[in-house]
Amino acid sequence: MFRITSVLAAAAVAVLLSPGGAAAQPKGLDSTKPFEGELGAKKQVVMFSNGGQQMYVSSIPIALKAGQKVVLSATVTGKDRLVGILLLDPTGRIVAEGAFPVTATKTHTRTVEEVSATGKYTIVVFSDQIGPFTLLTAPSEEELTEKATVKSLEEKIQRLEAELADAKKKLEEMKKDKKK
Repeated sequence: MFRITSVLAAAAVAVLLSPGGAAAQPKGLDSTKPFEGELGAKKQVVMFSNGGQQMYVSSIPIALKAGQKVVLSATVTGKDRLVGILLLDPTGRIVAEGAFPVTATKTHTRTVEEVSATGKYTIVVFSDQIGPFTLLTAPSEEELTEKATVKSLEEKIQRLEAELADAKKKLEEMKKDKKK
């Protein structure tokens, strides 16, 4: 059973990474900050162990060293949106099997305890719907949680600053109207 699933997963990866299959590929991942990506308008049929599903995909290269641990987390925007992650080694083989079929809602996290070789790996993020996603990478679960918290706080500050600017504008308008 595991062998059949692995063969089907490998076939799925071949479809995911076929030329013209995914949206434009980013040049590389800066693992010190969140990667903001977009799952595009083109769907691909991906064969999973329970049959074919149409998914939107994006591939992001990342440089890893032999023996390195990496924690990956992809979060998507949208109600009830599904997301999955695969990590492929430099030869294109699956290192961290993703959820086949995609089973995580909103956020999917995958930990690879130790990669076997130094080289350019590929993170494949896939979802059942188009739209933005955020990818975080870290050498540990603790650092990943810290990055997620920092990102969340930065977003909250931006939202509050926009609300404050709107409130100041309304207050000035009210003061002008009162003087008339």
